[in-house]
Amino acid sequence: MGLEDLQDLPFVVAFSGLQAGSHLLVRKGAQKEDGPLGAAGQSSTSWHELLDIEDESLHRELAELDSARRRPHHSTRPCGVALDTPPRSTMGHMRTVILGGGAAGLSLANRLRRLRHEGEIILIERGEHLFQAGLTALIFGDRQVEEIRRPLEGLLLPEIEWIRGEVEAIEPSAQRVRTRLGVVEYDELVIALGVLPKSPQPLPEGYFNPWTLEGALALRQLLPQLGSAHRLAVIVAGVPYRCPPAPFDLSVRLKWTTGAQVHLFHPWPRPLAPLGPVGEQLAGWVRRYGVEIHNGIQIDRLEQGRLRTAGGEEFTFDYALLIPPHRPPALLAEAGLAEPGAFLPVSYPSLRHPRYPQIYGLGDIIAPPLNLGMAGTLALQEASSLALRLARGEERPIEPTALCFLDFGFAGSQMACDFQPALEGQGPPRCLLLPAWPYFRRARGLFLEEWFAQLLQGVESSAQ
Repeated sequence: MGLEDLQDLPFVVAFSGLQAGSHLLVRKGAQKEDGPLGAAGQSSTSWHELLDIEDESLHRELAELDSARRRPHHSTRPCGVALDTPPRSTMGHMRTVILGGGAAGLSLANRLRRLRHEGEIILIERGEHLFQAGLTALIFGDRQVEEIRRPLEGLLLPEIEWIRGEVEAIEPSAQRVRTRLGVVEYDELVIALGVLPKSPQPLPEGYFNPWTLEGALALRQLLPQLGSAHRLAVIVAGVPYRCPPAPFDLSVRLKWTTGAQVHLFHPWPRPLAPLGPVGEQLAGWVRRYGVEIHNGIQIDRLEQGRLRTAGGEEFTFDYALLIPPHRPPALLAEAGLAEPGAFLPVSYPSLRHPRYPQIYGLGDIIAPPLNLGMAGTLALQEASSLALRLARGEERPIEPTALCFLDFGFAGSQMACDFQPALEGQGPPRCLLLPAWPYFRRARGLFLEEWFAQLLQGVESSAQ
């Protein structure tokens, strides 16, 4: 089913289980008559919720997963253990090393273990897994930290080895990775290290970075102190960044929660310009609820309570939420895998590095070179495709559909974008913004549960 098919369905598809084959159907009790949002943002439609998981193979796989969790779990390298061991390929087995425990790395490790039972799978990650899309829910008190951040022990399948540490260097010619604990050699290397929100350090007083856990928690403490007399600035300081629509619904939620005057600044000449006409549609909703949007803002200087543009304009405010441009880790350039400051280049559809055939990339770190957005749902699709290639030699193209839930506080929506045209260099993605209804706020919560219970686990329907 394509995006165009969603517009005329007798129900709203709130989300589809990208890897699990499950789907959520939101039945409407009446036809929508009041436009995207009713009075005061409330739908006049009566709602009935129905969660349908129709794939029996999913239930079987989840039962097996539950059973696997009760068995002795994967090993973890403690600090100080030497890692200088040759790859198992010298003994007839394959060693796959995965760098990064985000959506791409975790789902690839689990899916690959389901498909390939021989050989080693080693995941190198220094910390826990944070559900990035849950940070806005944390800001407004909808979620607690423990609900959006989980230890890797509970997310990795058995027989996946986790090295708890930080990658210090990649040596492509020698096929090895250096960590603080030692050297890990590989037959296949998958780089899924993610990107870094590079905000000025330290931030000026009164600034918050909501795309980090620390910034989200600090902002959460501030919100009860805000009221209609305050001016808030939501500043997109540069591109690319994770989940492009997020600053727009975040601005509305701030306005609805605090009553403050909210201004949204972004660098594009028109809202969400890379996503096509859907940006103006979303911007119309944002303006309708009292947020002022400033297009084409190029920042010259950020000071306490003040923003100065390259064109000489100045804007003042009491507090600012700064979404900085996201940048790749420096070790890519240090290893000779990318130009300084550049993202990891890969070929499509193999996701293989053009100079080193044993090296692959996944997730946000390869998004700009492929003309993709930075979205967890895209990372899951990439991981699924690469797992088949590594395990069976199958070439299954990515299904480049990104899903983004929007939460305005009183209602929610979902944006779905098919990036196939962008991936092929044929134009912008085809995007659809679904009608805003209160139920989508609940659907967003269900997606969080599915994220940890199924999607990161590499579960797929039997049809796949």
